[in-house]
Amino acid sequence: ELGLILGLGLAARAIFWGAPPVISRDSYRYVWDAHLLLHGVSPYTHSPFDPVVQPLRDQAIWPNLRYRHDPTIYPPGAQLLFILIYLIKPLSMGALKTGLEICDGLVAVLTMLLLRRHRLDLRRVIVYWWSPIPIIEFAFSAHVDVAAIVWMLASLLVLRMGWRGAGARVATGVAGVLMGMAALTKLYPVMYAVVMVRRRRDWLFLMGLVATVALVYLAFWYIFLRVGSTM
Repeated sequence: ELGLILGLGLAARAIFWGAPPVISRDSYRYVWDAHLLLHGVSPYTHSPFDPVVQPLRDQAIWPNLRYRHDPTIYPPGAQLLFILIYLIKPLSMGALKTGLEICDGLVAVLTMLLLRRHRLDLRRVIVYWWSPIPIIEFAFSAHVDVAAIVWMLASLLVLRMGWRGAGARVATGVAGVLMGMAALTKLYPVMYAVVMVRRRRDWLFLMGLVATVALVYLAFWYIFLRVGSTM
């Protein structure tokens, strides 16, 4: 039964994988942002209509962009994922969808690991895997939220592993780092951090979260944005 659940959910995603994201065109901006960053241009200071980026305009991604007069809104964690996918295959919606669908599959795997940790029926993954919302939002529209969910579930799983002694303190810090990566991908996971902080030692969780956000922002600016900010 579990195999049937996973197989049919995968088949539903495969139906939408090759379709262009016509409901929302946010994913085109993901590819465009990586395109700019890897050409030394900051998407935070240059909109798609900026004259500086005119030589970088292509015929597949740029015409499908929306909010062309506005710079990007996506934080560094999301941008790093866009860059990683772009390096595999530049200016490709298929590559982007594949990368985000891998994240979608990881959400299902982490969900089952959490179910097993709590001694619950693994078939409950059907609540997520057959829901039309992630199928449309991730397989069809290719929204980056799925990557943030991966980091959030990984953080929760680390906290729920039942570590003892020093291992528990390390796990708390690691969970904070993972939640920091979630916040670097989309901002709203910070709200979930409030729920996850319950005990005195959870200052390690907050320290890991804050340190991760600060260090990644600093490293991202140093590596990708110094040149683009001066153009």
